[in-house]
Amino acid sequence: MNPPYKGIPAVVLGMTWARFAIFWGSDTASSILRGLRTSENEAINSNSNSNSNSNSNSNSNSNSNSNTSKNDIIDTLLPPLVLSTIVQVINMPLIRTSITLQAPDCKWKSTTHGLQQLYASEGLQGLWKGTSAGILKTVPKYMIAVLVKDKFNKYFARVNKLAAKEQTKYETMVQSGVKSLAAGLAGATLTNPADVVRNEMFKKTNNAGMLKTIFNLQRANRWKWMGRGIDKNLVAVAVPIATTIFLADFFSVM
Repeated sequence: MNPPYKGIPAVVLGMTWARFAIFWGSDTASSILRGLRTSENEAINSNSNSNSNSNSNSNSNSNSNSNTSKNDIIDTLLPPLVLSTIVQVINMPLIRTSITLQAPDCKWKSTTHGLQQLYASEGLQGLWKGTSAGILKTVPKYMIAVLVKDKFNKYFARVNKLAAKEQTKYETMVQSGVKSLAAGLAGATLTNPADVVRNEMFKKTNNAGMLKTIFNLQRANRWKWMGRGIDKNLVAVAVPIATTIFLADFFSVM
């Protein structure tokens, strides 16, 4: 196969397991963390109520609400932070190879051949070149997407509760579409600069580290480089993220 389809089986496999691990793992881990905090808070409140008067209870409730909000954000962001970092490190050789394969002058025949050539020419270190920039792009992208998805879930839950009527499948999927699109767009747009840096580091003519690469981009293009390729990034990042979230909701509803 020729670009842009060269190496597509490995890319699809890598992206599929990565998004499953991040989104499903984040939802599962967040639920576990919230469950643990709920049990802990119930135990604390039970002891507090038995040992305090009404005035201190009022102050305690105010502090409890503040702590709950902070803990909720932590419970939402910590799982994608950890999981997306792990996934990025594991997938890095595949990511670098698949991107390089798309170059018109690339002589590699397949993903496997590309991995072999990378290892032969640059050693083990070459397989993970650009990992720092990859993490800088991937981790915030999924953290933002998961956070936006979670915020929309809570917003729609409040709206549906106020409506005081049973929600139809159609209404559920419309809300899922809005949530999915918002999460995908936010994740892709806000992390586009990191994608530019990562792709620069993958170029064979660039031997600089991440900070040096950023400095070179800034010196050559001022701030314009931060928006470079954002149209393609929206397609490559926002669409898969939005589709993943939407299909997960679709299959859970159907």
